[in-house]
Amino acid sequence: MAQMRFITALLWLLAAAPLAAQEDARPDLSIREPERGARARTYVLASLIYKDAEDGIDRFPLAVPELIQYVEDNTELDVRLRGEDRTLRQLDGITLLYMSGNNAQLRIGAEDRRRLGRFLQDGGLLYAEDVRPRGLGRFRFGDAGRSGTPFDRQFKELVKDPDILGAGGSRWRKVPRDHALYSSFFALPDGPPPGAHQPGTITDLEMLEYRGRVAVLFSDLNLTYFWGDPQAHSRAPSLRFGVNLLVFAIARQQAGPALR
Repeated sequence: MAQMRFITALLWLLAAAPLAAQEDARPDLSIREPERGARARTYVLASLIYKDAEDGIDRFPLAVPELIQYVEDNTELDVRLRGEDRTLRQLDGITLLYMSGNNAQLRIGAEDRRRLGRFLQDGGLLYAEDVRPRGLGRFRFGDAGRSGTPFDRQFKELVKDPDILGAGGSRWRKVPRDHALYSSFFALPDGPPPGAHQPGTITDLEMLEYRGRVAVLFSDLNLTYFWGDPQAHSRAPSLRFGVNLLVFAIARQQAGPALR
């Protein structure tokens, strides 16, 4: 049943993808009927390593492995997933690139900016999140869930670089609650789940599009804290969101890059 839901969601997402060119400019496409019981290609969920990013502060090393384990233990998705740590020099074959930060300086060189730009412009999907580890006291996650924090500012400045998305890197908008991201596998009619942050702050994800397709998703909600901490309470909602994110990324990769 879950396998059929996945196939249905995949085909629906492909059909609903925005047109990147005029209808008469698109080539004829032939989509092969999925083979029952056949395992798909390997899909790579990559966690980005960059200079000055500190494990446990700017990135959670267990986030990707724990999400993949959740998929294997709690869904019947018949897909082969592999988690890897990658640098900006290793962006080939990635289904979903995950980047997080807290206080680290984003010192990304010119060649790496060009590599990231090519990745996004060729159809890659980047999920970036401003994260916080669990602390002590009343405000245990500090300023998580707020805009204008160091990683928030640095990342949004980075994607405006002419070698990445240029002017398109400033056209942020909220991900609407009826977006395919929130129905690609689990039904999330209320949008993203509550993250590890103080209540009453940011409640939506943001996105950038390139040629009519989502290229970057950004979160201030600290959702991946729950992926990366096996001892955290109430992990399931954030992990279910992670499953939706993976299925959404797989559908985009199956569709191929936007037409130029």
